[in-house]
Amino acid sequence: MPSHSTPVRLLLILATALASFSQPRVPIQRQLTFTPDHLGAIYEVGETVGWSVTPGPVDPAYAYKWTARLNNAVVLKEGKLDLSQGIAKIELEASEPGMIYVAVEPYATLNSDAPAAGFTGGNTGRNNGLYAIGAAVSPGKIGLSTARPADFDEFWRGKLAEQAKIPIQAELTTAETDLPDVELKVFTLDALGSKAHGYVARPTRQGKFPAMIQLQYAGVYALNAKMIAQRAAAGWLVLNVDSHDKAPNEPSGGVPRGYAMVGNADREK
Repeated sequence: MPSHSTPVRLLLILATALASFSQPRVPIQRQLTFTPDHLGAIYEVGETVGWSVTPGPVDPAYAYKWTARLNNAVVLKEGKLDLSQGIAKIELEASEPGMIYVAVEPYATLNSDAPAAGFTGGNTGRNNGLYAIGAAVSPGKIGLSTARPADFDEFWRGKLAEQAKIPIQAELTTAETDLPDVELKVFTLDALGSKAHGYVARPTRQGKFPAMIQLQYAGVYALNAKMIAQRAAAGWLVLNVDSHDKAPNEPSGGVPRGYAMVGNADREK
């Protein structure tokens, strides 16, 4: 791999971690606790990937089933949780390098105290009863999912060269925030065939501040301006970049819900 791959990986990891902060913080009653057999949930090929599942901090109101997938695609194993003895196990063999994703979902209520409509709880941030856990198997040996295109470097260098010819022409528009001593603005930058949008925030006091860039993940939604302002209030210079060509405060901005399929057979589109 090229020598710059490590910083790029770190940036992607940081962006992924920061993206989680944009999820709404709703108090959720969790009925299950998962403890990986290996600290950090990292395993080697040939080992058994496993979790101990225990009730709590709220007593389970549902019966649960689980599905383990390799790279969240290929089903490896399925089962049901039996918590009658106070603990259950999820186990499967790590047969090849990859990421193991386990979806745990309720399928029946256990008592009359359970909500009449739908399920609640979980750890996915949506209060729908769903849990998700994961593990890495020999992460240093995970290869490419498909062959590297022979002309990729030429294509990428060409796009960067085209982008470099376009003046950025940054536009800043003041955005409202109820936090004191914070400057919050919407930015728009000219890009190759489109525009980049988002929020930039900073403390109003003079000084040097650590910088943070948040690259939004897939999906069409309005960005959380208050969250960005809160980080600026804590002493950060924050840049929050929308993943689409739309104003960051717009929930849809005219972007089609099936945007991922638009032009996906043509690398120029």
